Amino acid sequence: MKTRLLFLLLFIGLGLVSCDNDDERFFLYEIDDIYFPDQPISDIVMEITDGAAVGMTGGVAPYTVETGDEEIAKAKIQEEYGYVMIAPVQLGTTFLVVKDANGLTAKIDIKIIKGTKSFTTKKVSVKVEGLEGDEKVDLENQVIASSDMHVTGGIKFIYDTKDSGTLTVIPSKDDISNVITASFTREIRQTDEKTFTSFIYVNYNDMNHVLYFTSPEKTPSEDDATRALGPLYCWLVEDVTKIYNKTYPNVTSVKRIYEGQSSRY
Repeated sequence: MKTRLLFLLLFIGLGLVSCDNDDERFFLYEIDDIYFPDQPISDIVMEITDGAAVGMTGGVAPYTVETGDEEIAKAKIQEEYGYVMIAPVQLGTTFLVVKDANGLTAKIDIKIIKGTKSFTTKKVSVKVEGLEGDEKVDLENQVIASSDMHVTGGIKFIYDTKDSGTLTVIPSKDDISNVITASFTREIRQTDEKTFTSFIYVNYNDMNHVLYFTSPEKTPSEDDATRALGPLYCWLVEDVTKIYNKTYPNVTSVKRIYEGQSSRY
């Protein structure tokens, strides 16, 4: 009897060890520029403006996934690629649990933090439509002179939600005494059949400003073109037509263009 009881205990113990080993082989890993599928993670931190994907290894399909609080983050299985897609909803902390067909689970903590984006100006130019000759040149000079940013200046965006936050305008690295801070909202609109554009709305100095990012209409310099990593070369455009068409009634479009680099937008 004692022999049978000892054998039963050993059998149960081996069974428990086997389950633990199965759990250890089923885990989530971080997907980055370099994949580390053999390195399990226990948590992930992402900005409110970003999404994230984590890889799954081990386990048996089909899988299910859920988050502890869908008001903080939502998740979806991409079984074809073995990924879990995570979409932040608002700032906060929660967790994610993935379960396989045999009931094995993999769990990680999720933390959603404020989003930080930045733009640095390398050149300021103006695009005027509807005017010609000296009148056009005069307006261009006015628009350049009244610019809130100059070369080496920039904007830092802090997102508290996906579409709102606080921005800080720095005139230039040599002029940090006239820094502007204001709240902004963002709207993503479809501007043509294939393009979606992010518009930034902000009010400061008793004036409404509308900004948007776009790809440059010319090839960046060779130095910029070779930057495979790092800031993205782009334009930050401010439409100031309404400000100047009172003085220049024939003008149809006035856009101040900040050429520079963005950390993402």
